[in-house]
Amino acid sequence: MNIGALVNYLSEAKIELDPMGNKIIEPLLKWLNAVFRREPASRWVTRPKSSAYYDRTPETSMPLRSTGDVLEAIRGVFQTVQIRFGLLTLNVDTATTAFWTPEKNLIEMLHATSGLPMHQDLEAWCIQYPQRFSSASSRLVGMFFNVKHLKTARNARKVKITRWSVQDAYQIRHTHAFLLLKLLGHFRTAYNITLKYPKLPLVVTKDGHFPVELCYSAPGERYKETLQGAETSDFIRFATAPAFVRFQQIAENVKKLNWPRHRNIVTGQITMPLRWDVGISAAKDWFRLGPSSCAGWGLMYFPGTRNIDDSTLQELAVNMRKSLRELGVGISSDMPSFLRGNPMGDIKALIAELMGKSASVNGGAKPRLLVFLLHQGGDRLYSIIKTVCDTLFGVASQVMVAEKALSLRGQPQYLANLRMNPPPPTFSALSASWDRDCARYTSVTSAQTAKTQLIDDFKAMAKVLLQRYAEKNNGSLPDSIVYYRDGLSEGEFNQILITEAAPLKELCAEYRGNSPKLTVVVCVKRHHTRLFPTERGDKNGNVLPGTVVENNSKTNDIYLVAHPGLQGTNRPTRYATLIDENNLSANDFQRMTNNICWSYARATCAVSIVAPVYYADQACERAKLHVREAEDGTQILGQVHKDLTWSMFWQ
Repeated sequence: MNIGALVNYLSEAKIELDPMGNKIIEPLLKWLNAVFRREPASRWVTRPKSSAYYDRTPETSMPLRSTGDVLEAIRGVFQTVQIRFGLLTLNVDTATTAFWTPEKNLIEMLHATSGLPMHQDLEAWCIQYPQRFSSASSRLVGMFFNVKHLKTARNARKVKITRWSVQDAYQIRHTHAFLLLKLLGHFRTAYNITLKYPKLPLVVTKDGHFPVELCYSAPGERYKETLQGAETSDFIRFATAPAFVRFQQIAENVKKLNWPRHRNIVTGQITMPLRWDVGISAAKDWFRLGPSSCAGWGLMYFPGTRNIDDSTLQELAVNMRKSLRELGVGISSDMPSFLRGNPMGDIKALIAELMGKSASVNGGAKPRLLVFLLHQGGDRLYSIIKTVCDTLFGVASQVMVAEKALSLRGQPQYLANLRMNPPPPTFSALSASWDRDCARYTSVTSAQTAKTQLIDDFKAMAKVLLQRYAEKNNGSLPDSIVYYRDGLSEGEFNQILITEAAPLKELCAEYRGNSPKLTVVVCVKRHHTRLFPTERGDKNGNVLPGTVVENNSKTNDIYLVAHPGLQGTNRPTRYATLIDENNLSANDFQRMTNNICWSYARATCAVSIVAPVYYADQACERAKLHVREAEDGTQILGQVHKDLTWSMFWQ
């Protein structure tokens, strides 16, 4: 390997935004990563080509109680060689992943995945609810297990679950000593084992069928599905740590890696100058673009296991009205129209009834805002409510979690965040501001090819947004456009110059007058770079909001922490400029990007990424709820009601 080429590349300070795209540098970086990967991969659990390594100890693992302890979180070591800040760096961090808890009997795991208490009869439940058992057991497909009834060497071998049989131990037959026995009899004869669950489906592997009760989860088995609900909460509590704790964990990981004792690593030193700036931003007062009004509104409560009385709901409405008025929203002095809804009833009819009640007390005027109060676990209701309000009635909706909205300690902040909402396959979305203050946005969504980060319908979607801007600005376009794009890996940077930047320039040229100057910035959140203060930080040990570290002195390429650290260690966002026809100075670019993070309407502080990116993400999530079935059976994306075009409905 020509290490001299890498030294020269760094010395010349002409580093690309994506060094891995350089044909000379890419193989050198891959070789260095392979060298540093060899030793930890031989000691710890990892995956092919992964940069994360896991060693299960009492200090680095925690059972997820919400899963009945069949899942656990393990904190591991992350390590990769990268070119950052003009230097060749070895990036070390923590990485946390969910694993199946080893040596758990699969009977116990099925109880947990099905939500069935251990004292209840799993066989009877399986026979009575075969579809629910199938759903619970499917979560185990693909995992590896061990057995304990064979000789020691064979017990240690890991076997993979490929599927579940439709037959049980009474129906499957096995040849033993030239006799054809039912599997139930085979285990009694060969191993002196009487099966306790002979009526359960059998585990199918390439080595044959196994009774569930004889299978035990193998060590080092990563959980491949997405955690749900309380599982996610348990995981986050373990994975997040204050910055000063995260720093200690990283330092401990460096000790574990113990590079000096690696015989296959040749140490050296490459030094390059690093230029960096730190700036602090603070918002003392809320700015207002002008008074808003909400003449008619309604509140619907869906009871759960705990029922909330009318007086508590009236008090909540009073506090909501007070919170909105504090922000300058002119809301009716009257209480909202109120309705108790049946969670299992006709949600569309209930919303129509609530809108009718509100209109009847507001001179027939359509309500501007509907508020829905659900108990935790109301995901199904949330989806229905958003679909009906967005696509059928064209009314702004706000869903609140009862346990949070009624918490005496957390209610003021919860309502403060809610009041920032202006009342009124895979998916892609573009959001764009249309006012001079870059605070009011409109959005357009599209369904597209799965598993691609590029936007299939970019030109058509961008055209709609440009038309909407012109509609609000006397037919003209802005002098400048700054396009923030997220969701890309470094290897995809150059592709959007062809698929998105070029079509946007073509569209702008179609309008009369001068074509807007275009700046294209890629936002990257999926990385393991963390910033720690050398002196003053916040109470959790994070760098202060507004901290900027320049990654490249030749172009606007920065790591920015705009947001305060509410919990855990802040992850900076990388903003890398691909095109800059506006010739933004480093100071202007950094201040503009930081300020836009403060303009997010749903939060009372700065957020971790620029507001238009957040809005586009939310519009994508909302689009998932708008899919409906056409007459020919195909699924199509429902269009948002025209009354919500300018309302930022997706929040």
